[in-house]
Amino acid sequence: MLLFIDYEKVNKNKILQFKQLIYKRSKGEPTSYIVGFTEFMGLKIIVNKNVLIPRLETEILVEEALTIINAKNNINVLDLCTGSGCIAISIAKLSSNKKLNIIASDISLSALKIAKKNALLNDVNNINFIKSDIFDKINNFNTFDLIVTNPPYISMEEYKIIKHNLKHEPYIALVASKNGLFFYIKIAKKAKKYLKDGGIILIELNPYKFNKIKTIFLKNSYKDIEIINDYSGLPRILKAKKK
Repeated sequence: MLLFIDYEKVNKNKILQFKQLIYKRSKGEPTSYIVGFTEFMGLKIIVNKNVLIPRLETEILVEEALTIINAKNNINVLDLCTGSGCIAISIAKLSSNKKLNIIASDISLSALKIAKKNALLNDVNNINFIKSDIFDKINNFNTFDLIVTNPPYISMEEYKIIKHNLKHEPYIALVASKNGLFFYIKIAKKAKKYLKDGGIILIELNPYKFNKIKTIFLKNSYKDIEIINDYSGLPRILKAKKK
């Protein structure tokens, strides 16, 4: 019995490209950066070294945000530290709320370029992208029903220990001063000026410092503070209301 196999002769350039990809992976470069995209909430998200690769745990924040958003008729959302735009874009794409307006901000212009590409890729047109260091360029006081954010929260000391696993991702999106609490302190202090009365903030946690972070929000007079666990049972999302 003869077996005939169709095959394509691979040219030298393709072989060289394939070897380069293997070499990058052997040096620890994440597959998502090598192929140029990842999946988040079932959506294709472009990523490169200017943005953090979205984690599965962050989907919990999006799911909670969608529950809040879909229960209202008209809602304004602010996404701080948007990075690849995965949170804002997922909310815009998956929400059933037709009267949804989103502002997504980041300090990095390179990150915002990727976020805008992802919005186009996913056919999302109700997000206004702004270059801003947290709230510095956000002038919409008492405007937002919901603020969502996954800020940098790794301390410099923690980063030294785990940097071999994160060396390909942007330092600015990972590390925060004040033992990793800088952005929690700043956001808790300022977010109230931008939230409507009864407005909600959802913020991703460093699960090993959730008690300290909860205390920060308590000291800043938020109410109905709730901690939501991730799929591993670790405290991952803080939900709080403006009084």
